[in-house]
Amino acid sequence: LQASMSWGNKRNRTYINIYSESDARNQPLQQDLSDSDKLQLSQAGDDPLAAITSGIQNTTFTNSQILYTSIDSLGYSDVLVFTTDSSATLFRVTFSYVGAGKGDYIEDGFEATGKKYKWVNPETVGGETIHQGNYAPVALLAAPKKNQMLTAGHEMTREKAITNGTRQHQIKTEGAWSNKDLNTFSSIDNADNQGWAGKMQYSFTRTRKDSTDGRSNNKTLKSVLAYEYNHQNFSSIERFREVEFNRNWNLGAVQPFGALQMAKTEVQWGREQSGILRFGGEWLSIQGWGEGIKGQTHIQWRNKRGFQALVQASLLNTAGAAPSRFVRHKSEISKSVRKMRFYYRDEHERNLFFLNSSDSLSALSYQFYDWETGVGTADTLKKNITLYYRNRFENRLDDSALRLASIADQYGVTARWNANPDRRLALFVSNRRLRVLNTEAISTEPENTLVTRLEYFWRYKNGFLQSTTFYETGSGLEQRKEYVYLEVQPGQGNFVWVDYNQNGIKELNEFEVALYAYEANYIRSSIQSNEYIRTYTNQVNQSLSIQPDRLIKKRTGWRKWVAKLSAQSTIRLDRKNTSDDGDTRFNPLAYDEKDTSLLSLNGLMRHVVFINKSNPVFNAECTYQESGGKNLLSNGFETRSEQFLQTAARYTWKKTWTIQAEWQQGTKRAASDFLNGRNYVLETQQVQPVLTWQPGNTKRINLKTQYADKRNTEGVERAVIQRLGLEAILSDVKKGSLQCEVNYYKITYNGPSNNSLAFDMLEGLNAGNNMTWAISVQRRIAKNLQLNLNYSGRKPENIPTIHAGGLQLRAFF
Repeated sequence: LQASMSWGNKRNRTYINIYSESDARNQPLQQDLSDSDKLQLSQAGDDPLAAITSGIQNTTFTNSQILYTSIDSLGYSDVLVFTTDSSATLFRVTFSYVGAGKGDYIEDGFEATGKKYKWVNPETVGGETIHQGNYAPVALLAAPKKNQMLTAGHEMTREKAITNGTRQHQIKTEGAWSNKDLNTFSSIDNADNQGWAGKMQYSFTRTRKDSTDGRSNNKTLKSVLAYEYNHQNFSSIERFREVEFNRNWNLGAVQPFGALQMAKTEVQWGREQSGILRFGGEWLSIQGWGEGIKGQTHIQWRNKRGFQALVQASLLNTAGAAPSRFVRHKSEISKSVRKMRFYYRDEHERNLFFLNSSDSLSALSYQFYDWETGVGTADTLKKNITLYYRNRFENRLDDSALRLASIADQYGVTARWNANPDRRLALFVSNRRLRVLNTEAISTEPENTLVTRLEYFWRYKNGFLQSTTFYETGSGLEQRKEYVYLEVQPGQGNFVWVDYNQNGIKELNEFEVALYAYEANYIRSSIQSNEYIRTYTNQVNQSLSIQPDRLIKKRTGWRKWVAKLSAQSTIRLDRKNTSDDGDTRFNPLAYDEKDTSLLSLNGLMRHVVFINKSNPVFNAECTYQESGGKNLLSNGFETRSEQFLQTAARYTWKKTWTIQAEWQQGTKRAASDFLNGRNYVLETQQVQPVLTWQPGNTKRINLKTQYADKRNTEGVERAVIQRLGLEAILSDVKKGSLQCEVNYYKITYNGPSNNSLAFDMLEGLNAGNNMTWAISVQRRIAKNLQLNLNYSGRKPENIPTIHAGGLQLRAFF
């Protein structure tokens, strides 16, 4: 619940805001609470770890979950172990992270349906049991929570005109009350639920209107005085402080746990065109932490001769539980000389943390100095280039003093060329070298990183030729991935499970991309691992189009036929590898399927030639395409690639009859070093004619045929598919549409049907005679309501008929 109200005029404004959210105690989300669970929660107070329940539940065999059975091991009873034995006593187990050395189980990889855990035998030292795991078979009970806040404030503004300017006084006051209950089942620990906060701010602004060369250059003097108090139990709904508030005050990861007081004063003077000077101080006090005083300044200045300067600096001193001294500054100075710009920028931080109010430094102390200088053309020019050099020094604690630990050098060039609408170029090249001088003080490995990015757009003769190029290289860290398959509502996923070995267990090599929408009831979810690999990346995108009709004016003779042609070429590659070899690292076209340094690859190369593109009577196209991908999973590599040559043509006569024909010849490859049945090379030839009768915009009938011949060159498998299909579509813009389709397949196949190869070759069907049918009804039942009804069926040979249906109601607002 949220409500706001405000009223006032130019001089006064008052507002009130109310917010409340509360979990439903009797309708918990993703958990079913028993009476004993509710009793345990009522006795837990605000401690989230005090309310736990057993994560072990008896269950029957199911292939959609990770299941465990109980055994005795090394003198310990009731040890849970993963099992797929349907005859065993089975448990569905929820494991929770309880901290290192507080549990007896650890993560143990993945199955197709989720993460596994295994028992780690505890050790006994001196009669004391030492646990070796960090997970336990328990479930944390989620307590219902309540969060409420009431805020009210008043703003008073008084403005008075003076000679050549104005004078303004403004006072802002705001108060807030919060009520945060972490467990509404329990009255324990409720003493800290409610808190309050208040803030007052006074500001004075004097503006003197002035002008220089007709430009506004007002002189402004502004001063601010503010005070804020937060009760120790006050809790905000959303974060209202700057993101780096804790870092700016050296609060670290420790959350303020006492009453907070904060005061601020600031004075600013300057002109809009010339620059400003701002300086001020802040005081912060937190009960139980201590207090800190910070002074800061901001200088910004420019003149007509092209000189600009920006300086920001601050000094922080804290005392109490965490004494520290934090000095930092950031500056940039630039000078424009005609069409050139010279600049220098730097950043420095020296942050000293002291132990127990002494002069001894803690390991958190650090210092760095980062500076950069460069020269380039002005940013406003159409042709812009900048050369720069950057250097960074890192100091870390070594033998009770800060000493130089690493040096990083970086140099590069950035360029932009926007000479005209037909030419655009952007180039970025950077090389960074990190040298580690003290391996005990800093754990980072030395590295040499090269980053390159090129973007180029080119157009010739009103688009007769048009090209777009993007190329980028870099380096970084790549996480090993694992996939699990999660079951969703039928038709809402992308994958289908095919139990090839008939053991009722969902295995990674038994999930295929669904060929029929109604059986797509699994999605694939990526789970990141904790293992990282140093990688080198490169990406390239290249497109080129040719449109002779943009160049040919007189379309007679041979020019008429050339104007009917057009072509489009596209290349996209994205690769990651572990080798820093020059050809492998920078050449995106270098590819070896057996290259173990190649972690991932996704690529597409497509060339299309069109005849009479978009012509309503006749058009044709010829396409050559290669695509592929390689991914590194925690188990190993998985590779897929496909290439084909395809021609298609369409001809319409008497405006009601259309014939389309498509011929395709291609090769599909699949390889995996950890999944069985995923290594094959499939060659395919197929033709698909379609005859269409469309007497108007509301009726269409399609007669479809297909002949496909598929062979596995790595074996003896061969499939021949013959299809005859009929499709009818009836539509009305105001009422809806009706679509019906029926297909007959005759398939001959000489190989086993219980593997991924057979699923691909047979297109999800079975050898022999197959029938498929589908009906889809879309009906508008009101101005803003639409009803969708879908039904589909399939009858493979020697298998019972498979029916699937769905109903959907949509509301449009």
